[in-house]
Amino acid sequence: MKLKPGDIVRVLGERGTSKVRSIQIDVNGALLEAQVGGFRRWNIDELRLVKRAKAGKRESEGNQ
Repeated sequence: MKLKPGDIVRVLGERGTSKVRSIQIDVNGALLEAQVGGFRRWNIDELRLVKRAKAGKRESEGNQ
């Protein structure tokens, strides 16, 4: 499953959850907003989706 910024994920074998801050395709990794297991950067294969980010309005669409 493809992750996107704002998704809440859990790291296999670690306690706690965190939001995805950015996806780094070139290294198959993700940067998290909070540390999980002492690290903020994890391999995408080690992450499991807990809750999908809500799709929100873009600022340019609402200010017409």
